[in-house]
Amino acid sequence: EDVPPLPWLEPRSALHVLRIFQEVFTNMIKHARASRVRVSTMHDAHHVIVRVDDNGAGFEPDAAVLAAVAPGSAPRGKGLGNLLRRAAALRGHACWTRLPDGGTRFELRLPRATLGLLLGGALGLSARPSAFSKRAASCGRRTDTTAARFLKAPGLL
Repeated sequence: EDVPPLPWLEPRSALHVLRIFQEVFTNMIKHARASRVRVSTMHDAHHVIVRVDDNGAGFEPDAAVLAAVAPGSAPRGKGLGNLLRRAAALRGHACWTRLPDGGTRFELRLPRATLGLLLGGALGLSARPSAFSKRAASCGRRTDTTAARFLKAPGLL
């Protein structure tokens, strides 16, 4: 589906979007060993949504994301944490869902409106911790207070 233009998407923000999807595709190939990837787009009154489904091994989204952003967690790489920070810098939301027939769905929701972005200041990886969504790593589910605390931890930014 064609998506409307995002007038706020200037070069620095576009680079964040590019890096988010580089990380997603790298993980699908490297870790999930996916042999098929399907990208779809859609939009509603407030968001542009990009979904990427794979047929790979899948993973437990909540556990993986919490491990990536938890203070003091064993370093396994910075990819998921960086991805979440980039989505927050865009005032967007990134989430994962394990698919019932195997594989994983990644979803990035970006705002269509510019007012909130203009009020929020310049985009960058220095986004305020409160910019992180309080939704869990899994799309559409509310997180518990522990996960919210990890996503708001000052050391993340």
